Amino acid sequence: MKKLLLFSTVLLLLSCGNSKTDSVSFSWIEGNWQGNLNDSMLVFENWKPNGKDIYKGLGGMCIHNDTVFAERISIFKKDGSYYYSADVQENETAIDFKFMGEMNDSVIFENKEHDFPQRIVYYYKTSNKLYAYIDGIVNNKYRKEIFEYTKK
Repeated sequence: MKKLLLFSTVLLLLSCGNSKTDSVSFSWIEGNWQGNLNDSMLVFENWKPNGKDIYKGLGGMCIHNDTVFAERISIFKKDGSYYYSADVQENETAIDFKFMGEMNDSVIFENKEHDFPQRIVYYYKTSNKLYAYIDGIVNNKYRKEIFEYTKK
């Protein structure tokens, strides 16, 4: 009986830890999203589907109609796992963040080897509001940046 209980507990824990990537939908991210950061900076993400299991986009920040930061972003499936990829001019190659799972209305992507951020989280509670944050450790200190978007 103890072995059966132990086996059932282990099986339950393993099934809770697995993120079933076959049933994940990222369609909620599609569209043009805009927000403000510190009242002076416009932040945006524009996402479009680009085939099965692929979303492509452009993200960035503008001050007085001048783009001060831009990145090509994508969500794609490779080898059975989903990834969020950010391609910025400062990096030699795109940086991939592995999909770690869903929790309530949030999705989590992570790359512990990257300098900053190490994690990207999107929260999509309503169809016209999107929240995101990036976080990680920089110079031995925790850092977090929060973004709030409205669908345009």
